Amino acid sequence: MPVLVYSLLRLAVLAGCAVVLALVGFRGWLLALVAVLLAAPVAYLVLAGPRTAAAAYLAERAGRRGDGQPLDDDAEDAEADHVRGPAALEDEADGEQHAVGELEEPGVAQHHDEVAAPGAAEDHPRQAPHPGREQ
Repeated sequence: MPVLVYSLLRLAVLAGCAVVLALVGFRGWLLALVAVLLAAPVAYLVLAGPRTAAAAYLAERAGRRGDGQPLDDDAEDAEADHVRGPAALEDEADGEQHAVGELEEPGVAQHHDEVAAPGAAEDHPRQAPHPGREQ
């Protein structure tokens, strides 16, 4: 109910701004545009109490739907694993083991600052040196 009251009060502020602007001489689409632009800050300043009541009402309703607490990462993973099934878990584990094996391959430089192991340069084509870097 507080949300309905707040909405009706916002519409009343808009209508009031439109009436005042019409009396000043605004007409047509310019009247509507200026009324909307003027009503927003006026409603923000004047309707602080009803806005707070509406927000509290909505927060209370959201709290009744659930506890509002997000699941932690482990709980989310367990829920996702339950939905996907055990076959997907085995495929994922195999992929992770393969990726770890690639990272641990000897002689492969992981960063541009690292030096490859001796003999690795023979297996891979030589890259052009960086400009300004000594060999």
